[in-house]
Amino acid sequence: MKENVLYLQDGVRELIVVPEAMEMESIREIHNKGHFAAQKTEDLLKRDFYISNVKKKIEPVIMNYVECILCKGKRGKGKGLLNPIPKDNIPLNTYHIDFIDPLPFKNKIYQHIFTVVDAFNKFVWFLPCQKNISGISTTKAQVTTRRLWESFQNHF
Repeated sequence: MKENVLYLQDGVRELIVVPEAMEMESIREIHNKGHFAAQKTEDLLKRDFYISNVKKKIEPVIMNYVECILCKGKRGKGKGLLNPIPKDNIPLNTYHIDFIDPLPFKNKIYQHIFTVVDAFNKFVWFLPCQKNISGISTTKAQVTTRRLWESFQNHF
């Protein structure tokens, strides 16, 4: 200890032991010097400071740093062009369908909601669905076909 600062002897070098209350602030300071990745931030810290389990503590700080997240850009598949669905000016001609599932209820008959939207007038049908029809496990395509047939044959 020199001048109320605790040091750790690491071979030839003396490393400043960072108090636990100042660890995150120290990591942020080093990271802010160039917004380095985790490994480079760790290397710079280890050059002059000692923080126990430093590797585990660096990752969350860098991963949640807003400036770095915004500058990094989006990952994954790039934006593509949308393919609009052509629709006629006739009601009940073009439908948009989707499932809302699974519902959070346990021991209920219906675990899914099948949604149908008329593209012309935006009229919406919400149809409850079961995963099992007559005790047989079915695919969404089978459920979709069955629910469409049952619901819309009554309307037309």
